[in-house]
Amino acid sequence: MTTLTCLLVLITALAHALAVVSLIAFGLRADGWVLHPLAVAWHGLFVLGSLVVLLRTWRDPASPWLLVIPPLLTLAALGAIPATGVLGVTRYAPYDPFDTQEGFLAFNFLSGLALVMLALIYRWPRLLLAWVVAQGLLLITYPGWWAELWSPGYMIILGVTGILTLGLSPLYVLAALALNLRPPRGWGHWVLAGLVIGVVLAVLAGIRDVPHISNQGYLPETASELSKLWLSITVQLPALLAFGVVLLPLVLLAGRLLRTEPEAVARRFPWEALPLVLLAAASVAPSALLPAPAGMLPAAGSIQGWRSSDHVVPDAWLPTVTWVGWLFLAVRWLVLPYALLGLIVTLRQGMRPRWALPAFPHVLLWAGLGWLAAYIWDFSPLSFPLRVAWETYSPAADALPLLGGLGLLLAGRVWERGWGRLGDGFWRLITFGGLGLLLLWVGQGAWVYGRALFAPLPAWVEDWQYTPLPWIPSPIPLISLGLALHLTSLALGLFALGRTLHAWWQAGMALKRVASIGLPLLVLTALGLLWWWATAPGVVRTVPPNGASNVPRDTVILIEMGPEKRWPGLLLGGSGGGMRVRYADTGNPIPGMSGFGGPGFLFDPEEPLRPNAPVEVIAHRTGERPYTLRFTTAGIGGPTATPMPEPVDWPGPLPTAAPTQALSITPVPAMLLERGP
Repeated sequence: MTTLTCLLVLITALAHALAVVSLIAFGLRADGWVLHPLAVAWHGLFVLGSLVVLLRTWRDPASPWLLVIPPLLTLAALGAIPATGVLGVTRYAPYDPFDTQEGFLAFNFLSGLALVMLALIYRWPRLLLAWVVAQGLLLITYPGWWAELWSPGYMIILGVTGILTLGLSPLYVLAALALNLRPPRGWGHWVLAGLVIGVVLAVLAGIRDVPHISNQGYLPETASELSKLWLSITVQLPALLAFGVVLLPLVLLAGRLLRTEPEAVARRFPWEALPLVLLAAASVAPSALLPAPAGMLPAAGSIQGWRSSDHVVPDAWLPTVTWVGWLFLAVRWLVLPYALLGLIVTLRQGMRPRWALPAFPHVLLWAGLGWLAAYIWDFSPLSFPLRVAWETYSPAADALPLLGGLGLLLAGRVWERGWGRLGDGFWRLITFGGLGLLLLWVGQGAWVYGRALFAPLPAWVEDWQYTPLPWIPSPIPLISLGLALHLTSLALGLFALGRTLHAWWQAGMALKRVASIGLPLLVLTALGLLWWWATAPGVVRTVPPNGASNVPRDTVILIEMGPEKRWPGLLLGGSGGGMRVRYADTGNPIPGMSGFGGPGFLFDPEEPLRPNAPVEVIAHRTGERPYTLRFTTAGIGGPTATPMPEPVDWPGPLPTAAPTQALSITPVPAMLLERGP
């Protein structure tokens, strides 16, 4: 079993090696490169290092690198494309390579969460340390990061690296505390040295960026050079302090612990986790390593029209680029027999599950695992009926289940020892918060599955015909399985909540019992109310009014909003919004012209609305809860729409060359027109 495990990881590494060889051969055979040579070399160095580590730890069941190498190489492949956009777009680069940096950031974040969860589930400190070292080296050596550092005016990758570092580092530290890892002596000196490095880099980058600050008009022309230098350094400082104070010391500390911390117990390799890791890595990596249509790299003979009408990609790909796709396909198919073989071997060894209700704190681990199982189901193509029925947002695109499940795993491992280094109150907050998120999220999913099974809207039934799984004739079995999985996860959450309250109530005197349980609940309630107040949609007025009846069928729908909040853009990296207009009784979308701007939303139906029909409008802005407007239209022969309270200046015909056009509306100015349902 160990040999087969190493072979699967080796096939993955060889696929990346062939991809690097194909990219180098293309650049040498053609008159230009697809990806920048430095980005290809950076990817190749991680492939070479992974092969060396894999051969050194061959057939070692206690080696964590077998779980680290697949996602690490996928991250290197994803990062080479946006690095090309910063280092300098090559002659045959894909369209807007820098735009893929969001995928690089997302897979970094998701991989970090997944590896932390595995380390907690299997009580494997060395897995956590190996991943922190690997991901840290990936970010520290990222060529796009260093190229942007010395390019005037660029701050995107610097900011992304800072957000990623500040977002994942607390999770890594909490996981280390939960796994009883202690920092080595002298770690404060490393943090101090990182602080010096971060400040020095910020000063150098600030000096470099002074001309850009001056040209952009951030300061008046009469400002002194010292003021411009100070502003430039201040802009660069947060991301570079995150690099120097957090990222560098964290990697060095993890590397030292990895060398000095022996494996505490003889362990078996978690074969049940490897198929999920390999399947995710082998499904994402081809998009960054293969030519179109399988990937985003240019295919031989394709015309890159954004450069010129006669810019044709030469036929310089080696046959090895085809082998890359075959190897990844082989890995995706081999994980199924590998999982079945692992199950057979486990059963033959007599390792059968014990059917007993878990006690506190292990019940928290069971609840977290049940939630993660529901999340994986919602993320897979098997949940397409749910994605059709869940109008507001999709659970597959939200990190809330992963963060909540991770909180339960952390709390479960900490309470195994009966104490927490950050204090019992902190871990009680984590426990209650994770259970609350579980009940809220899984409860919503169970409600949507139940509605889809017992009372589906006609629009859902129509959309289910366009299934991504044509070999499944009906979505009813998938909906039933999804409902059963979510109800089981919900039951585990309720059981975990009851066992947790019972365990804490049995400890201590009566007054201490009330304080130890009531104070965390009071804090979480206050935080929830604060979140509810801070994310309230600032609706000024609506046309027609919410809940109105006998509304003219030719009405224009207007949702006027107050000023947009600034903090969501700072925390979430931007602002935006959207709206969905549909008939509430059928779920069918209503076609029309929609407009969105900072002050609100506008929708003009293409045709008169159905008579006596309930209409539902869901509008949302970044950082605000969705706002739902409902009204009922008039019957045939009912009233016609009255003029808008303020005049609306409609623009003339839109030019065909421009996909969008600014629309001036009073009192909702600067809206963007777009055709949509």
